Amino acid sequence: MSEMRKRSKQAVIAMATRYGVAELKSFIISLRNTGFEGDIILFVRDLKPGTDEFLANNGVLTLPFPHKYFSNWRRNYFQFFTKYFTHRDSKEKLWYLADIWMVALAGRFFTYRKALENWTDRYDEVLFTDVRDVIFQANPFNYHYGTSIALFAEATGRGIGQCRANSRWIRDGYGDKPLEEMKDKDILCAGVMYTRGDGIMRLMKAMTEELLRINPRDNLDQGVLNYLAYKQKLGECKIFSQVDAPIMHIGCNNFSTLKFDEKNRVLNGKGEVAAVVHQYDRHPQLSYLAENF
Repeated sequence: MSEMRKRSKQAVIAMATRYGVAELKSFIISLRNTGFEGDIILFVRDLKPGTDEFLANNGVLTLPFPHKYFSNWRRNYFQFFTKYFTHRDSKEKLWYLADIWMVALAGRFFTYRKALENWTDRYDEVLFTDVRDVIFQANPFNYHYGTSIALFAEATGRGIGQCRANSRWIRDGYGDKPLEEMKDKDILCAGVMYTRGDGIMRLMKAMTEELLRINPRDNLDQGVLNYLAYKQKLGECKIFSQVDAPIMHIGCNNFSTLKFDEKNRVLNGKGEVAAVVHQYDRHPQLSYLAENF
């Protein structure tokens, strides 16, 4: 375990389970190569041999991710309790256990929230991100987002209603009416999200409280994020399209629509270098992004 950097006010926070050096190397090295000197914090579980040493050598702080892969009947038991326990104190105790009982993509937000509540005022800016399919082309904290919560859309013109998975996440969490209302909205990806100041805890509280309220059986974290954003329940929040986004989620883009500079770096619609490229591995033509590291 590496120590937190004493003067750091910026952090990149992520979850890594059952990964090894091969899955983490491009993420870590590309981030450090941008000149980022803040904290990289990984909540980890079941890492492959040799991975701890690699992370420590690269100044990564590792903390345990408590999630367990419980059977469906145990999850159903927890869902029964969250539905019928209405006493305030009981609810607070139940949400404290949610990172264990919920599926990992939902449970991670409870883990992040607990940790950040113990790190009061440590960070001015936090980037919450996926790991395995993320590459950094520039320091994401050098960009002026102009907001306390910044979210980033997937492929322009592809609404929630055009994606089977995202439609299901909205329908399963909220029903047909909200899906109909949101079907033409751009898909906001939960894979990389920027926060600053009070937006850090505001996003974490909104996600955990809503996840506990709807008590999902599946990976509905992205459905929850889209619902909260489009129903304006996050407070100050800016949504970036791929036209001007410093963070690009490109998994659903047609490869022919992507733009590159002379160094083969991925660009946004304005021709600016994207600081973060997420889901690059969906395009075999971009394998060089990982191979560079």
